[in-house]
Amino acid sequence: MKGGMRVMACAVVLSVFAAQAQDGVRSTWDAASPEGRRASVAPLMLSVYTPVEVPWWRPVWDVEGLRLCLPYGRCQDFIGLDVGVVTHAASSYGLQAAAVNLVDDDVRMTLSVGLLANVVGGSYTGFQIGGLANVVDDDVFALQIGGAANVVGGAFKGLQIGLVNVVPLQAKNAWQIGFWNHGGDMDHCGQIGVFNYARDMTAGIQIGLINIIEHNEFPCIPIMNCHF
Repeated sequence: MKGGMRVMACAVVLSVFAAQAQDGVRSTWDAASPEGRRASVAPLMLSVYTPVEVPWWRPVWDVEGLRLCLPYGRCQDFIGLDVGVVTHAASSYGLQAAAVNLVDDDVRMTLSVGLLANVVGGSYTGFQIGGLANVVDDDVFALQIGGAANVVGGAFKGLQIGLVNVVPLQAKNAWQIGFWNHGGDMDHCGQIGVFNYARDMTAGIQIGLINIIEHNEFPCIPIMNCHF
């Protein structure tokens, strides 16, 4: 009898500790922000509108494989093929094809095809094709083709082709081809367009109707302006 009572007492104590531990884990998980939670990895995701998606049993997912966003889906880190109407990820590596591609942080070695736009909150390395615009907040090393505009908030290296191309800070080893090209400090760069503007040009050339290098001996020259 005493042995049975001891076993029951031990079982009760263990169950209490287990319940408390489970509650603690659940409360810690619920208190964490979506960005701070440890994401699970899925090889395939189908999203109708996050969090209505498969798989669904965790609030945060990394995807390494294929994701279908019909019409909208969001995940943490993405590697692979991302297809849909609006794709949204914290970071991306691979191929994006949608009406709008949204990435909160960095994009590495990615081909981004946006029927309307590609918008990146961090840096970008790769090839962007945007029907209307490509917008990157940080540094870019890429080929950008935008129907209306290409806008880079950080340093730029590569080629921009669009109606309007804007790199207000710094460009090195870069070219802009469009109707209106706007650059900040440009080093070994070129601009071809109707209106070309550079705040400063260490080495480069402008070809267009109106060419302005603000800190040049001859700031505004039609047809061609340069500094070497």
